[in-house]
Amino acid sequence: MENMVRDEELFFHFLRLGLWGEEPDEPGYDMTGLTRDDWCRIYDMGHRQAVSGIVTDGIAHCGVRPDGELWGQWIAQLIYMERMNSRIANEGSFWLESLEEAGIEAEVFKGPSVAHWYNRPMYRSYGDLDIVVHAGWERLEEVLQKWKLPYRVEHEDVVLRNRGVFVEFHRQREYLYNPVVHNRLTQLLHADKEGYELYLACLILHLRRHVLTYGIGLKQVCDVAVMLRNASLDRKKLVGILRELNMIRFSRVLFGFIDVYIKGVREFPLRPLHDRNMQLLRNIIWRDGYLLKMEREQCSENKRTVAGRVMGNGFFWLKRCSLLFGLMPDEACCFPFYMVWRRLKGSSVKSVNAAL
Repeated sequence: MENMVRDEELFFHFLRLGLWGEEPDEPGYDMTGLTRDDWCRIYDMGHRQAVSGIVTDGIAHCGVRPDGELWGQWIAQLIYMERMNSRIANEGSFWLESLEEAGIEAEVFKGPSVAHWYNRPMYRSYGDLDIVVHAGWERLEEVLQKWKLPYRVEHEDVVLRNRGVFVEFHRQREYLYNPVVHNRLTQLLHADKEGYELYLACLILHLRRHVLTYGIGLKQVCDVAVMLRNASLDRKKLVGILRELNMIRFSRVLFGFIDVYIKGVREFPLRPLHDRNMQLLRNIIWRDGYLLKMEREQCSENKRTVAGRVMGNGFFWLKRCSLLFGLMPDEACCFPFYMVWRRLKGSSVKSVNAAL
């Protein structure tokens, strides 16, 4: 952390306090002289990384506060976050019960189900409600039409908005770009729907996939950390799953990042790596966060022709895969081919629809 400016050091300090409370090995920090601008930068870091609720809770553990007006705004945001998380949790229960009555077996993945492992679940930043359909996928659209709920299909997922909550239905928890390893994952998911080890492995897969594409924020890293600390895991089984899914190296680098910046995990299933790849991961998380995707979308909108967008995205993906080859070689190799296949598949579907 020696290269981090004070605001970044304090940000991670507050994040750890929000996640774990007071820890005996947590170093002390000099917070005297913090200005309003300093506090705003710290909060903006939390907002950009989708951990503002946890950071605010961490600040509440300290004797130092921003000015009353600023603190009041943050508390108001925290209260709104609690309300939204409660609404999403209730919506998740409603969907699972309704789908079960319709003969569809499903589960909530991420969101409320992973927030369960946090000390304060309602302070985890909310997002879409992800529902994984284990059985009855072929009937899902028929059921939604029967209920007169408008929806759209995006890359084989079904997406809708109901009572102010965005809901995404998926065929399985996660997928890989390497088709051979993807088939292994599918077999594992069919055989084990309840185990925490495979659930955690899917969280790491999700995180890795987003690191490869646009980057990801600290929220998903914290999800992994709280499960490593609080879930009752068979570590030998978890390592076996990670090995079968070609995730050993990435997991060790991720564990190294957690060990240095998030802390709180007393025993890792694999020895953490603290090498240049860990610094690469840190830079991607810290610099890209959730902003790179918006930047790429804006860049594509500025391209006047389809060819320009395709070329621009193609160069971006190839450069990204080259950068991350050392972290995830098989996924980095397969990703460009997957994107080409998806574009061709989308074009053929549009051609068929136009002909009809």
